[in-house]
Amino acid sequence: MTDPVAAYNFDEPEGEVQDYSGNGRHFALGANSTRVAGHTGNGLTKNGPGFQVVAQPSWIGTDAWTIMFWQQGLGDSVWWVRLYNNGVDSGSGILNVTGLFRARVRRAGGVTDASITPIADGLAHHYCATYDGVNVRLYVDAVLVATSAVALAPTLSVDRIDIAEHTVANFYMDDLRFFNIAIEQPEIAQLMNTPVSAEPSITTRWRRGDGVDLVPFLLTPSGLVGLE
Repeated sequence: MTDPVAAYNFDEPEGEVQDYSGNGRHFALGANSTRVAGHTGNGLTKNGPGFQVVAQPSWIGTDAWTIMFWQQGLGDSVWWVRLYNNGVDSGSGILNVTGLFRARVRRAGGVTDASITPIADGLAHHYCATYDGVNVRLYVDAVLVATSAVALAPTLSVDRIDIAEHTVANFYMDDLRFFNIAIEQPEIAQLMNTPVSAEPSITTRWRRGDGVDLVPFLLTPSGLVGLE
């Protein structure tokens, strides 16, 4: 699978939200942000105004990107994830506003949205927005539900990454991932069913010089873990 530039599961019992991509992009929770039961383990919710800032300055690209997460509840939100530009006081990302759930690309010439009517069934759903430099796409539960061509120019810089613009705690988001490319549908489906893990691993085996396999093991950040 494609490596994310940042990945968060919100499962820490306290303290900073850890980045499990291996890139060290951790962030501190703001005063109105808290962990609650999520889709797998914990998730993030907010009870108060403003954004939860993830990164300032940003580390995500502007020519192509993917944002994905699990969400339950609609909150009272405008932005779920915002790739913010200081100059226009707005940005790209995923938002729920004026009766539509939108994947948005903001360029200097204006905005392009791929949008649907919000899903209000009370269940958790996986949302993914991708931008490949040509089209912005919105996926729900790994199914493509909206596409729009982006013809506006020029590209805007991303000065800050914000999430969870809510004021009441009637939602959570979980397993949040960022990529610097537009992920394709088969991989979106695979990632949807793969929780962000604190222990990414590689399965392999010791092999003798004569080609005989010995003990299989996992190579994890904590060291080698034998499987037999």
